[in-house]
Amino acid sequence: METARALKFNLSDIETLTPTDIEEIEAFFNTYTTLFHELTSTINIEDFLDWETLKSRGKFRDQFLNTYTKTYLDWDMEGNKAKYFRIMIGQIRQQVLSIHEKVKISRICQTYDYNISRLNEIREELVANDIYPTNALIRNICKAKQLPNTEKELHPILDFTTEDDQISQVDAQETVIEYRIKIGKTWKTIRIDIPVSNIRPFTGKFARPVLQRDKTTQQLYIRVAYEAEIQHHNFNPDIFLGVDLGKIKPFASSI
Repeated sequence: METARALKFNLSDIETLTPTDIEEIEAFFNTYTTLFHELTSTINIEDFLDWETLKSRGKFRDQFLNTYTKTYLDWDMEGNKAKYFRIMIGQIRQQVLSIHEKVKISRICQTYDYNISRLNEIREELVANDIYPTNALIRNICKAKQLPNTEKELHPILDFTTEDDQISQVDAQETVIEYRIKIGKTWKTIRIDIPVSNIRPFTGKFARPVLQRDKTTQQLYIRVAYEAEIQHHNFNPDIFLGVDLGKIKPFASSI
């Protein structure tokens, strides 16, 4: 089994970027941010909650493009506008996914007037809809007595992992990784030497980069994700713990 881990590096600490490079990336990201907020101000997150295509990144993107106008055609931005627009659509989908299940749970709780004393009935209906939340989550939703907030501000992230070699490239050699990213019409090289102490045993695979701002410092940084190896453990075969996943009842276990 494998999993992903991520590290962050401020652009100001990357030696292969000159002050001019950083200034150009900052300017581009500011333009991207403005266009991102212009796009998200024209949509309602709840519109997407019942889209069947939500389960597929590609199909969601296609439905979005067919439903909304291709505003990127009028953008005052250099480079491959369509690619950056698709990245924005991917960010919108991620936001919808983050609240999708909570909204579905809340809608069911609403039919029971958010009455937690009817927990068994609520859970039976949730199970019928293939939803298996914790009791704590159901209690919190019933306590709030309202649908989750779908109007919170979306944060712009330049996620190159959703696109291809036309705007980003990756060359990794052990713990040295070199990214090339398309900023407008210009390629920028970002070379990072990752200290061995900061990385766990991994497969040698690195994802495409992600650029975003630190919410506290507002510094622009690059997020580096790599595929780490799961640590394997030896267990005593004479001792077993069986766990029921709780799709009918909360849980049951036996030793």
